[in-house]
Amino acid sequence: MSAVAVIGLGRIGGGAVRSLARAGHDISGYDVSPGAVAAVAEHARGAASPRDAAQGSEIVLVAVFDAAQVREALSGDDGVLAADPPPRVVVILSTVDAPTIEWAGEQAGKAGIGLVDCGVTGGGGAIENGSIVALVGGDEANVEAARPALDAFADPVLIMGPLGSGMKAKLARNAIVFGCWYVVSEAARLAAASGVDVEKLVEASEAADRWSGGPMALLARHRIRPDDGASADEASLAHRRLLASYAHKDVGAALALAADLGLELPGAEIVERRFDDAVGISSL
Repeated sequence: MSAVAVIGLGRIGGGAVRSLARAGHDISGYDVSPGAVAAVAEHARGAASPRDAAQGSEIVLVAVFDAAQVREALSGDDGVLAADPPPRVVVILSTVDAPTIEWAGEQAGKAGIGLVDCGVTGGGGAIENGSIVALVGGDEANVEAARPALDAFADPVLIMGPLGSGMKAKLARNAIVFGCWYVVSEAARLAAASGVDVEKLVEASEAADRWSGGPMALLARHRIRPDDGASADEASLAHRRLLASYAHKDVGAALALAADLGLELPGAEIVERRFDDAVGISSL
């Protein structure tokens, strides 16, 4: 088993601690909140700083909120990169922008420490149970160094490419998640204003998605990409045009109903106006 430090003990970091503990790892943890440290005291030694937590650890997980906190956790006066001896590898779990990962890779490299970026998706409950999805970026040696920790809290662990690829995949994933949430909120408002039981709409959608594949079916089932229409064969183009005709008809009808009810659905307006782009036929 490995000595692992976790910096940031909130929903993701705290969940990682519990999964790591079940796997038998020796854990130290740091958080600016004493309450967060106390919540995992059964599983992790409380540390006075990121540097203290990293001291003697082979793997360090950084699960703080934003890019500024990542930078402070790594290169602050009592940051991880000042630990002596240094950890073998640092894994960034925080969702941050690509330049922050590039910066972290450069700083870690100067300190002789490997860096892996690991976007996680699936929620706090998933990481508590060792089954969050890990979207990993980094060179093979660093990823393998981080494996004992990754395998403790994630399933599957998906290697997306070189350093930065994991976080870029997570940002794309979140564009799907938050975009869907926004459109779903519009659908719920439309249903409620029309007198439809929203809970019944949820039941219908969950049942139908078992067969339709849900919002990812466009990519997963039909293998459609927004930029490959020009190279598509006639059968594929015909299918794309059929999808577009349904989208324009059905979303157009939803917008007409919304107008009758005095509702604005800007997300649906974008879908109706730009769906041809989604299936790669707008310029054909």
